Amino acid sequence: MSLGTWFKRNVAYTESFAIIVTFAALVLIYYTAGAMLTPFVIGSVISYLLHFPIRGLSEYLSHFWATTIVFSTSLLFFILVCLWGIPIISLQLLDFMHEIPKISQEISQGVMHVIESHPQIFSQDMQEAVRIQPSFEQHTEQILHIGAHWLLKLIPSALTVTIYLVIIPMIVFFMNKDQDYFLKLLRTPYPAKCPQLVVIWENIRQEMEFFVSAKIVHMVIIWLTSLLLFLYFSLNYAYILSIPMALTVFIPYIGTAVATLPLLIIGYLQFGFALNFFLLMLGYALLQVIEANFLVPLLFSHSNDMHPIIVLAAVLFFGQWYGVVGMFFAIPAASVIKVLIQYWPQEHGDTIH
Repeated sequence: MSLGTWFKRNVAYTESFAIIVTFAALVLIYYTAGAMLTPFVIGSVISYLLHFPIRGLSEYLSHFWATTIVFSTSLLFFILVCLWGIPIISLQLLDFMHEIPKISQEISQGVMHVIESHPQIFSQDMQEAVRIQPSFEQHTEQILHIGAHWLLKLIPSALTVTIYLVIIPMIVFFMNKDQDYFLKLLRTPYPAKCPQLVVIWENIRQEMEFFVSAKIVHMVIIWLTSLLLFLYFSLNYAYILSIPMALTVFIPYIGTAVATLPLLIIGYLQFGFALNFFLLMLGYALLQVIEANFLVPLLFSHSNDMHPIIVLAAVLFFGQWYGVVGMFFAIPAASVIKVLIQYWPQEHGDTIH
């Protein structure tokens, strides 16, 4: 097959060209007005999450009342969570910031103890470099100054957050209430007859519905079990440590490794190499085993999961491209790419399988 024939069959075809133009337009919008459209992106994601309960409730009520009830309930739940969770997390975060010098000093002393206990392993230069032993109490004022400077930089952001708290609920409500209008508006630029685009859209929609519903259930279960485990051992900063555990379900492999390190440090500093430390880590390891071998297969039994290498590559690629946010959206983006490869339009309606 010549290059011209391949181009005509896979790129110049009307539906293929529509997909390419769509992605080019999205990239252009992102680079020219990405920051300005952030509230709309957040509102769109929340609207999509609320679409599921609204769709279920619409079987018994009108779409308007289903949207109003689900939106009001979600907003009330968000307010209650903020009133309950923010004070607890803030207090633990402040305690943790006050403990940072002590934690750093204990880590430094632990490293020095290992070096002094095994001088044959470490070179003399390395021992001298680590033996500097700065006094962390002397740096407390500097740490507090940095913290105060960081808080002052947050003041403009507080105004932005306040605006978001007004704009985003409006976006969420109207996107769900007038979803047919917005879907029709998005459909307008595309060809009148595009059967393969319909197939691609339906497959992407199914992939996203499954991903969102399963991941939310997965996140809630992991957060609750992790929090209960930490509270059972009276672990310091249990609420703070449980949050990254929940978020790791959206960042496979890398997220788990990053979330485990603080748990090891806090657990060791609180218990040392005592029985409670090993029981805590045993409970955490059992949680990971149950999640990998029972929970994930149960929640994702009907999905066509991607190979772990592809998942890891997607997380690294999108993380390098867009940071932590890119890691969160890596799996949905990889799923979209998978559907496009599988159902890419060709001339005469053929698809690549």
